[in-house]
Amino acid sequence: MSQGLARGATLGLLTVVVERGIGFAVLLVAARILAPSEFGIYTYLLAGIAPLQVMADQGLEIVSVAAMARESRRAGMVLAGLLLARFTLWLAVALPLAVMLLGNAGGGELRGAALLASGLVLVGPSMPYRSLARARGEMGRVFAVMLADALLSGALMMAVLLSGGSAGALLGARVAGSLLVTAVAARLAPVTPRVQGADAGAQAVALARAAWPLAANALLLSLVVRAGHLVLMAVAGASAVAYLGAASRIAEMVSLLAEGVMLAVFPVMAAEPERVETIASQVGRPLALLVMWAVVTVSCASGLLVPVLFGADYAAGGAALMVLVWGASFAATGTLVLHGLVAAGRQRLLLVTNLGAMAMAVALQVVLVPQFQLIGSAAATVIALGVGQVLLALVPVSRPAVAASWRAALPAIALALATQAVIMWARLPQPWPGVAAALLYAAGAYGTGLLRTDDLARLVRAAAGAR
Repeated sequence: MSQGLARGATLGLLTVVVERGIGFAVLLVAARILAPSEFGIYTYLLAGIAPLQVMADQGLEIVSVAAMARESRRAGMVLAGLLLARFTLWLAVALPLAVMLLGNAGGGELRGAALLASGLVLVGPSMPYRSLARARGEMGRVFAVMLADALLSGALMMAVLLSGGSAGALLGARVAGSLLVTAVAARLAPVTPRVQGADAGAQAVALARAAWPLAANALLLSLVVRAGHLVLMAVAGASAVAYLGAASRIAEMVSLLAEGVMLAVFPVMAAEPERVETIASQVGRPLALLVMWAVVTVSCASGLLVPVLFGADYAAGGAALMVLVWGASFAATGTLVLHGLVAAGRQRLLLVTNLGAMAMAVALQVVLVPQFQLIGSAAATVIALGVGQVLLALVPVSRPAVAASWRAALPAIALALATQAVIMWARLPQPWPGVAAALLYAAGAYGTGLLRTDDLARLVRAAAGAR
């Protein structure tokens, strides 16, 4: 991996960890301060609006980054189309959904809170201007926008929590933070939207056409990881869903490591689609080493992490986390394949394979949850994520990318599995399983040559450059 790409990937990783870490901390505080009924409203509205937000963030934004990276001279028009497309999605879909469906379950207060929640589709975490910076390779600007959004929104939300505010006020604070940062980012951006009436509308339509397979794919993936919540509710009740939800939140933080690296890598792929396989081969090994280190550490420490973060009442979720976090191994391999296919303009293929993964997820949940409940739900989710990549490997067009990704990741995955087996056999008391796993995996990676001295030197240089 080149030094410039390593520096960008390091900064992208730091960006995602800091941003999501702040959001995760606010969520933990909210769970402990809000009354259960208010926290339930907050999580209900976030879950209800999440599919549309995911479709915008993982659909419109990705194709916009690709378009601006390929043709930098058209960045202003693409940005105008992106802003118009997000506004249209909010006005035509998110706003009616919030007011007429999500808010219809309660009185006027819930309807107002749902209206505020819909604003996440409009601005997200200041996404349009983050996307512009990504496309231009300005990872420092990406970090600044995301950090400002996370800090301002987090501060406003903490003020609401400490003053005894409601779920609606909490959502309003979240959206207000993003709106303010988006306004400042627009003022300081090196590119301004070129709004030319019908041209901007045509650009928005073009982005929507390119984005819908990715948006639908993101929706399907969210259903793959959320299907267990629905089946578990019917079989084991709300408490089991709460345990699974706590485990899912922690597992998602591990999967985000791959997302952070791709903040910098994807624009390079999009600008030079003919080099996708070369870039993927350069990134695959270090990405897999990092993600699998986090996977085995969290899996072995799961019995301690869940009760420490969410409270003793959630301790039963530790068993689910031990299994569920292994789904991040498919994030380490699949993210390179996904972004490579998008860079090559083959995103529709992802839609077909994830339809199969969703069907498998539902079938496995129905079969495994009644017998194994929490563990069965976690196992079904991980298996379904693997099925999606198996289906991609069966298609001739995507088979080379899947094979190359797994060749790069397999040694790290094998080392993580061996590490987990040793730690389970040792039966160490808490808090030592997680500590021992982190150290043993790192030593194994260095001893087997997976992690080399020049890798460590490059990482140090990249981290120094990222600062």
